[in-house]
Amino acid sequence: MKIRIAKPSDAYHIAKVQIDSWQSTYKGILSEDYLKDLNYKTKELKWYNILQNQTVYVVENLDEEIVGFAHGGPSEKAVCPTFTGELYSIYLLQHYQYQGLGKLLFDAVASELVNEGFSSLKVFVLDQNPSRLFYEALGGKEIEVTSVEIHGIDYREIVYGWENIGTKL
Repeated sequence: MKIRIAKPSDAYHIAKVQIDSWQSTYKGILSEDYLKDLNYKTKELKWYNILQNQTVYVVENLDEEIVGFAHGGPSEKAVCPTFTGELYSIYLLQHYQYQGLGKLLFDAVASELVNEGFSSLKVFVLDQNPSRLFYEALGGKEIEVTSVEIHGIDYREIVYGWENIGTKL
């Protein structure tokens, strides 16, 4: 397995990982119609634009296929403003979960944030997401509960935070 910085040409593969991960992780949590209607091309364009000026880390399997990614930067949400860095997204295909790859991706984003002068980090996780325990295992502390609207439905979100990410690496 190899972690590297994504290139714009990786946009489709990142979109595919995101959608496939959502469809397996959020089955029974999010609307079946919503999950079924997720579109690779739409997500590919979104990721292509992100990759033009933001750093995204991908993990490749031995066949050099992208099987996961993580992306973070300055906090985009006003919730918990003392946590200035944010992990925007981290996804792994179901088959590659529970192998330590998520931690490697998390550490890559956290290291980048430390190098950019951020000392703290937060992430927003649906409370029904079974993978939220991953953040607790990494030392994230529940700092807030909020909500997010997805496809017209409100869901509870837990905000996990790390006060000093420099000591977590």
